Amino acid sequence: MSRFPVLKPYVLPFFPGLIALLFVWFSLTPSLLPRPALFQGVVTALAALLGYALGALLTWVFAGITFSTRFKRILLGICAAVSLVMIVLSYLWQQDLRDLIGIGRTNIGFIPIWILVAALLFGLVLILSRAVKRLMLSFGHFLNRYLPKRASALIGAFLSVWLVVGFTNGFIVDNVARYTNQIFSTLNEETYLDKEAPTLPELSGNPDSHSSWESLGEFGRKFVLNAPTTEQIADFTGEESVQPIRAYVGLGDLSPEEQAQLAVDELDNMGGFDRSVLNVAMSTGRGWLNENQVQALEYMWAGDTATVTIQYSYLPSWVSYLAAGHQAPEAATALFEAVYAHWNTLPEDERPRLVVSGESLGSFGSESVFNSAQDLANRTDGGLYVGPAGMNPNWQTFVENRDEDSPAFLPTYNQGSDIRFSADGSAWPGNKTWQPPRIGYLQHDNDPVTWFDASLTLSKPDWLRASQRGPHIPDQMIWIPGVTMIQVGIDQLYALDTPGQGHNFAQEPAVAWASILPPYGWTAEDTERLTTLLGQEITD
Repeated sequence: MSRFPVLKPYVLPFFPGLIALLFVWFSLTPSLLPRPALFQGVVTALAALLGYALGALLTWVFAGITFSTRFKRILLGICAAVSLVMIVLSYLWQQDLRDLIGIGRTNIGFIPIWILVAALLFGLVLILSRAVKRLMLSFGHFLNRYLPKRASALIGAFLSVWLVVGFTNGFIVDNVARYTNQIFSTLNEETYLDKEAPTLPELSGNPDSHSSWESLGEFGRKFVLNAPTTEQIADFTGEESVQPIRAYVGLGDLSPEEQAQLAVDELDNMGGFDRSVLNVAMSTGRGWLNENQVQALEYMWAGDTATVTIQYSYLPSWVSYLAAGHQAPEAATALFEAVYAHWNTLPEDERPRLVVSGESLGSFGSESVFNSAQDLANRTDGGLYVGPAGMNPNWQTFVENRDEDSPAFLPTYNQGSDIRFSADGSAWPGNKTWQPPRIGYLQHDNDPVTWFDASLTLSKPDWLRASQRGPHIPDQMIWIPGVTMIQVGIDQLYALDTPGQGHNFAQEPAVAWASILPPYGWTAEDTERLTTLLGQEITD
């Protein structure tokens, strides 16, 4: 073992270890969603590392502070007792949170799993940090032969950081990025390629389409395959229906502007500008569109709709945003402006109702096209944004400038005259008549995708204040500097697990469209029938 000094038994310095333990306790408090044991371990390890770093910094700043052996022993005994209490409380809090959102309880095996994961991850990072420290000392000792001690220490630290960052970026990050690209590129190119291409002229990928079956990509092919038939729609409406138009342009080698023009040509060729409703939808990172959003309009309007989108990435949304966050807004802007330009050339009485939609990163892209609520209202006939991401520019403006008497989790903006928010798609609070065009935001009070923001690190968000909290946010959730951001950030990884909670909206988009753009004669009973139908047909 002596050949590997970084692996020698290591006793944590008292004060940094104490602060790390304090942050472990903090990490056990509940957040927006119930945590699986694995992710509780990750949250605890990250919080402990943050606490350890803070403790080390304070030890360095207040180097003269010491603790007696007797005091340490008493404090360690207290810490052991508090730790036991916190472990039990955290388990009970997780059970209460599961009850609150209506999912099954976890078993007692939750506890040893998260403890093991946290210990392993915390230990691994400590070993790596010790290795970096030894590298710094080695550089310093070598440079001491030629330079003053202070200069050699500074240069040694710089060289160590430079090597670690260079290795991380040049080897780990580059290789992970390359393999991630390869995996998702292959999935995009090959998935569903063996399925039979559509033959209907209303669907992209047909023999006469401007977008070949091969070019659509994984979720483009899935999108056109999922289109309901005229028979299915007629069974629902009880009247003659038409085939919905679905125009999709895959990623390929085209620029966003070229994709957008191809999409307009595709729409025009299919007769999309002759339909009653034209939905300019923006996809998520991999090109996915929520069928509950798209099919809702198709069934409501007896198939007399056209939906168009372009793919801007084949990576998952969070990877796509981190790697190239500009892609979604650029693609959305190119698509909408191209569609709007063509739509604007049509006689006013022959134009379809022009609506916009998007979910998650798709909502970020779509709403970035518009610079204000007025711009949205002037250039569309309605819109639905589901699960808006915390970085959505207009959403941030609407929430920050909400009416004084409305909570952050369900705000009213300008008394609900044009922009409204809903938690379930049915209730849209507002003090004014909601005149068309209606723009709706569907958001859950416990959706970490919506509430995650870097500002959580140092400032308490409004949605955690006493008068602003939603009904699904546990009373025991408190804001803790640094820790809350870790908790909400990790919550995003399992935010889709529970229908109707977190970032999973189930059939709520259909309910929302029924309020935003209902056809003449549409009733609440029709909405109920539609959500039941979509719940049976849509399983992904």
